[in-house]
Amino acid sequence: MYSFKASTGRRRASIAGVALATAALLSGCAVFQGDSGASTDGDGLVFWSMWERGEPQSEVLQGAIDEFEEEEGITVKVQWAGRDVGTRVQTATNTGDVPDLVDDAVEVLLAGAEAGVYQGLASVYEREIPGEDQTVADVIPAEYVEPYINDDGEPIVVPHSVTTTSIWYDGNKLPGVAEAPPATWDEFLALVAEAKAAGQTPFAADGTIPDYNAYWLGQMVLRQMGPGWLNDAAHDETGEAFKDPEFLAAAERLQQLVDAGYFMEGYQGSKLPAQEQAWAAGDADYLMMGSWAPLGKEEVAREGASWRTFPLPLADGGVNSVEANLLGFGIPTDAKNSENAEKFIAFFMEKDRIGGISSEANQLTPRADVEPPADLVDVAAMLESAESAHRYLDGLPSELPDWWTGVFLPADDKLFFGEITAEQFVDQLSQESAEFWKNNG
Repeated sequence: MYSFKASTGRRRASIAGVALATAALLSGCAVFQGDSGASTDGDGLVFWSMWERGEPQSEVLQGAIDEFEEEEGITVKVQWAGRDVGTRVQTATNTGDVPDLVDDAVEVLLAGAEAGVYQGLASVYEREIPGEDQTVADVIPAEYVEPYINDDGEPIVVPHSVTTTSIWYDGNKLPGVAEAPPATWDEFLALVAEAKAAGQTPFAADGTIPDYNAYWLGQMVLRQMGPGWLNDAAHDETGEAFKDPEFLAAAERLQQLVDAGYFMEGYQGSKLPAQEQAWAAGDADYLMMGSWAPLGKEEVAREGASWRTFPLPLADGGVNSVEANLLGFGIPTDAKNSENAEKFIAFFMEKDRIGGISSEANQLTPRADVEPPADLVDVAAMLESAESAHRYLDGLPSELPDWWTGVFLPADDKLFFGEITAEQFVDQLSQESAEFWKNNG
């Protein structure tokens, strides 16, 4: 059985707030489609999904639903609720009329679980997958779900999709990088310095999205100091944790890239998708972005582009931790048909069914035996070889949204834009964190 060290109880965020933060990661804004009421049937299944009808993920899920109804004789009432499904479930919880099954971003499910909205799923992980001689636990890496547990040590999500953040490039444009990606910080510096000297622009960045800007320092810190360090430091009410020399060194590495002029001109005020499209067209070599980077680039991409990626290279003493941001299933605590919800989750986790997430929706699944989409082969290898996994931006946008938007992001933007030095950044972050906790502790 999946059982982990119980959570500290420190993580607290409103479901609505987390849903807003998560929406920035996902394209589209769906409306609730169909009857929003939950069923009271004793032998059916009510499923509310984060996807909009017609999206590739909804079509994959609908295909599985059709098979489930035929093979199990269980009627499924599905609502394509859209990206604010978590908020809708929270509202429904207040009326006692909730769905039996939900799929959503993991940070939304985690916030809901800590508010008592979602139950632990240890029993789901013990279920055998129909048609396979293995359980759900056998096909889901424990490292993926370990950050997402309740106080009883039970996972609160069964993931069907995995995304991560890494450095993207065109392998046909940079065949030498494709053959031997940089493995160390020094190799990475040499690579981008050579590109700059040859008249190339190393990095594209649309600087008007603060969370995207934070990918750079976030990866530098979490891959150097390990999962949870940034989250722990943010909760230090004295602010002194940010004065750690290793944290300063990470900030200095970012300053080094900025001071060298490696980012595309005008990136500070660039609005998505301007520089992202410029990167796809070949005007910049690299883009720090999530696994969705290749999506929708067909019309603007350089002819013959082949999307490849590698994790931010490590400095000495680094930790090969890779972000595992999950989308998946949760079961509301007040679900009337949780048994049927568990059956459907195990049913969907069968290799060919969940494989549609890869073959039809072009996203990575948590099952290592499902062939990844062509554009995400490197992502799959990166996750498989990682020593550990960490939450999206260490969980801070959802766990401490006021600190994140009011303290960290403004300081990070100044560092990322070259307006302050690494030392000034550390001093500002330390002082303003202490002030934040003085006012909010």
